[in-house]
Amino acid sequence: MFILGVRRAWIAGAVLLVCFALNLIAPVVISSQRALPHEGFFVSTYDGPVPVTVETTLSPGAEDDEVDIAARVLIDATEHRDSYTADVASTFPVRDRDGLTYFFPYQPERRTYPYVDPFAGEAVPLDYVGPGNVGGVQTNKYRASIADGDYRAERVFDLERRTGRVLDETWATSGGPVDGYFRLSEASRAEALAEAQREIVVLRALQVLAFVTRLVAVLTLAWLAICIVRR
Repeated sequence: MFILGVRRAWIAGAVLLVCFALNLIAPVVISSQRALPHEGFFVSTYDGPVPVTVETTLSPGAEDDEVDIAARVLIDATEHRDSYTADVASTFPVRDRDGLTYFFPYQPERRTYPYVDPFAGEAVPLDYVGPGNVGGVQTNKYRASIADGDYRAERVFDLERRTGRVLDETWATSGGPVDGYFRLSEASRAEALAEAQREIVVLRALQVLAFVTRLVAVLTLAWLAICIVRR
């Protein structure tokens, strides 16, 4: 009887240990999704009156929690350069500017963020304007209105509501580097949507894993309690 009780205790302990270990996976994976990578190269193209391409390069910053962001914007073959340093966890600039530009926070809130247009000097409000949907994926929609000298623009972003990934963007502009209405190209939208869907699958799998492991832990404790009572 004593040996049987010890064996059951060992089994219960092993099951609880496995459940605890599996529950540690979710924070690690979510943390990796939340943070900007220290290195990376991203390309987005836009449809409009003239070709527009935005290339962003990430490289390690001066501190471990920083990343340097360098952007190369090609508008009808005319090059514009932009750069700043951001916090890897929040995506907010830590110096050089006062607002977000190319990357947005994980799980974006339904509030106003400071935004810096790459062709304007000052931060402007990036206002939450309501829910959106891109390819069946729910988004938060934000709008920024820019007026800097002769430059006038309105930018609208659809951010995937869990990860903050840009799934769609429009740019209506006049008086700046170009006049016209631009939208993230179909190819770039499809690529962003595919990446977001992969991230969503991982998050849902982690939710299921957390539920199952917690349920198993509760049932194991209940089983162990019954075994003790029956002794």
